[in-house]
Formats: sequence, structure tokens, C-alpha cells
Amino acid sequence: SMRIYGYVQFRYVANLRDNNVDDNELTQGFGFREVRLGARGSLMTMDLTYYLQAAFDSGDYRLTDVWLRYDLKDHIGPGWAVRFGSFKAPFLYEELSSAQKQMLSERSVVDSYFLQGRSQQIELQYKNDDIEAYLSFNDGWRNNLDWRMGDMWGITGRFGWLVMGSWKQHEDMQSWRGEGDPMLALGIAGHIQDGNPTYWFE
Repeated sequence: SMRIYGYVQFRYVANLRDNNVDDNELTQGFGFREVRLGARGSLMTMDLTYYLQAAFDSGDYRLTDVWLRYDLKDHIGPGWAVRFGSFKAPFLYEELSSAQKQMLSERSVVDSYFLQGRSQQIELQYKNDDIEAYLSFNDGWRNNLDWRMGDMWGITGRFGWLVMGSWKQHEDMQSWRGEGDPMLALGIAGHIQDGNPTYWFE
């Protein structure tokens, strides 16, 4: 199966400043914050799913996410799965949330500072009605879609506890009046990496 999707974030920016050059006090214009096109679906069985996403906002085409996920419910138990490919390491929840579900067009300063970015990895997942856990073995942060081999490695883990509400409520960052029961979730994450980012094989 295949489902094709896409979204666009369009905005106007004006920067007014006081300086010694009169012709350079105002910078303004329209721009595309994000332009994404992707596809998702299943391969041969519903237990094996895939996801592809490409970005066009920089003027050039580039892949951002490419991964396969296999549901292990028939092998280990319900809630277990393994995912491998290139995607965001399981660290900051704000960064893991889609740009479509953010409150503003930009993420926070904290996210910008600790941004984990995407990396090539294999990730073990577990999720039930109350908890979620992710453990990733990867080739370090900000190392997306670079297939050259090296000695950089990283381990990232995240654990979340849903105190009240539902995981569906947890997926976005908006909370409108009348949506129903309150939601509270707590989480903790960690990352370690080592190695020389200079590649020894091309």
C-alpha cells in the first residue's frame, strides 16, 4: 500500500532595525519555511511499514527520512517493534514532533541548542497504554543520509510515562477548550556518542 502526502509552511518576515545605513533598515519578504512531500505504507504484510520524506524548501531536493519498521508482536509480544534507516534519534520530544503539530513556525531555543537531528540507526521500540520506550544504536547526531563508513557511534534512549490522558492527545502541542480529559506525560532521555567523525572509507 502507499499513501502520498505533503504540506507547506508559508510565511512573511519583516526585520526593522536602526542603523547608520538608511537603505538597510528594513528587510522583508515571503518565504517557504517548509515544503515536504512523502509516502508511507506497508510492504507485503501490515507488520512491515515504510516511510519516505523529501524536502524542497532549500531550493534543492533532499531526502530527510527513509526507514522501515517491523512489528514484533508475533515474535516478542504486543507493543514491540524495530525500526531502521535514517530518522531523528529519540531524544527531544519537541524535535520528534512533526512541524505540522507545533504551536509556532519555529521550535524553541532549547530545541535549537540541543537539536539531535537525524542519523542512521536501528531502534528498538516498546509502547503500551501507559509507557513508551526507545533505544537507538546510531552513527552520531547530525549525520543524516551519509552512507560512508567510519568509527563514529552513538546510543540514544528515551522513556515516557503517560500519567493521564491518551497518546493521541500527546501527539500535538495544542490543547483546545472542550477537547475532553486533561493529559499529562513525563519523559526522560539520554545520549552518548564517541569516535572520530572523519571517515576512513569512501
